[in-house]
Amino acid sequence: MASARDSVAPIVDSWTQTVFNGALLDAARGGDANFVRKLLDLAQEPGRALSAQEAALKRDAETGLTALESSIIAGDEASVDLLLPFSDISESSRPPGMRPPLAMAAFFGNARLVERLLPLSDPAALDHIGATALLWAAWAASNHAGHGLEACKLLLPVSNANFSCPSLGGGETPFQLAISQNSREWVEAFLPYVDVNAKNLSNMTPLMWAAHKEADQSLKALLAAGANPRFQGSAALSALMIAAAQEKPECAFSLISVSDLDQRDSDGLTALHYALHAGREEAARALLEAMGPPNAAADDLLAIAREVKARDLAVMPGLLALRDQTDAFLESRSLAWAIRPQATGALDLSVPDNANLPLAAARRAPRSL
Repeated sequence: MASARDSVAPIVDSWTQTVFNGALLDAARGGDANFVRKLLDLAQEPGRALSAQEAALKRDAETGLTALESSIIAGDEASVDLLLPFSDISESSRPPGMRPPLAMAAFFGNARLVERLLPLSDPAALDHIGATALLWAAWAASNHAGHGLEACKLLLPVSNANFSCPSLGGGETPFQLAISQNSREWVEAFLPYVDVNAKNLSNMTPLMWAAHKEADQSLKALLAAGANPRFQGSAALSALMIAAAQEKPECAFSLISVSDLDQRDSDGLTALHYALHAGREEAARALLEAMGPPNAAADDLLAIAREVKARDLAVMPGLLALRDQTDAFLESRSLAWAIRPQATGALDLSVPDNANLPLAAARRAPRSL
């Protein structure tokens, strides 16, 4: 019985190099490692006027991909192994706008291909949008069913993983993406290679980023690693202030016992202000309990927070009155926080008919990221 190889050979006899190039690209694009092997074997037989290397270096007219790059995208590890000896993956071989093969493998969270390509590649190489292989491996976790962690573990020892490293288009860095997974395992994989108190381009620390993303498991891992909860970034925001305003209260719960509840932002607001102004009753209640035994004034503030949330009072006459009452409460608790005289009278949450948003009110509303 004739072998599959024998059945292919007569067809290849009539091929030009151009036809052979296209056949290899098609086989690689389809993830057909058996056909890739047959074609490469036949091209190397004595007497054939076909070049396996030329075919491997040829780029598809439509996609711009080589056979190797097509195999990476197809996740065909066998074809990658077959094509690598005939391929050029150096920086000089890559046309503008094309991602390096290592970054391609990381983009799909394929740890096996990352491991195969890493010894032959520069992990610091940037693709056409300024991203490294490590960034794409971290990105893969949220875009390819959680894959990417094993690829990250391979890339971390040879990459710049710090929170303040250059990021994708000025956006998230690999460590930020890892924190966003809300997984202790992800954060702990990065910890040997990062400074947990580094600041990014927005003057945020990893802990502040975890609070912003409501990533309570990541936040706990950062605290255990020595992250400083008292750092204040732009506008003097702290991680607790950020957490207090979020919908989920778990990050605030973890931060309250290790944070300075006296801290104010550049507008004079505390974490309690942020929780109340955002209508976050659970976080506000936890903050109030941390300040001392419950009393009627604390209950009044929680009731106001519920009303603020129910009526969606994002502005401003009502919120300014809420700030007055919050400051008065803090002053009455002898916490030495108050910056304004104690408010008197009932809180008026009504909005005047002619009310436009005044600049003073805008300045005094809690900041958001």
